[in-house]
Amino acid sequence: MKEKFIDVVFKKFQAYSFIIFLALVLGAFFALNQLNKGNNVDEPDTPPVNGPVDSNPDDTGDDSDDDGDTGDDVTQLENEIFMVPVASESNPTIQIHYYSANLEESDQLSAIIKITETMYTHSTGTVYTVDGTQAFDVTASLTGTVTNVSSDSFMGNSIEIEHVGGIKTVYYGLSSISAVEGEKVDQGDKIGKSGNNSMFNGNGVYFEVIQGALNLNPETLIEEETPVSDLIE
Repeated sequence: MKEKFIDVVFKKFQAYSFIIFLALVLGAFFALNQLNKGNNVDEPDTPPVNGPVDSNPDDTGDDSDDDGDTGDDVTQLENEIFMVPVASESNPTIQIHYYSANLEESDQLSAIIKITETMYTHSTGTVYTVDGTQAFDVTASLTGTVTNVSSDSFMGNSIEIEHVGGIKTVYYGLSSISAVEGEKVDQGDKIGKSGNNSMFNGNGVYFEVIQGALNLNPETLIEEETPVSDLIE
């Protein structure tokens, strides 16, 4: 009797074990099937690319400079020659010369600027006037960009223009300025009006040409019709 009871229990245990095993197998199969479905998400079709791929997508193919000037524009600017910073309809004369040891003694005396009753300095630019007291339009000697507009008790109103080749022109002693900082001006454009200043007698403009830390002689550049390219290495 005891052996029969054990035999029945053992057979039931085998049946239950088989059912549990089958449930585990089915559960594992179902879990793997769901996992595969999650991983096999259809990716959107990528349209074919016709032609070679651009390795530099930011390159627009425009070879112009950052400031908008093309190579031809730069060449044209370099070929400009220095002009007297006075409107073409006026007839300017030089009141104060750029100081040079090569000047005649009389011109050297006129190339000295009085700062105070006891202080003088050599002129690093040229003062242009028209009939001494007549006001006139001051114009850009070269094409460029206005980089500074300021006012000083001694130098008066001034405007600075930057050109190609690191060249700057500065116009001092103006009674008014008609260009603004950041504005691009063409050669011959009106940038202001001449004025009366303690640096010179009557009405005029004090004109400087600067390259790096060196003040160049405006009179020589203008008289010899020097192109900007001659100053660029």
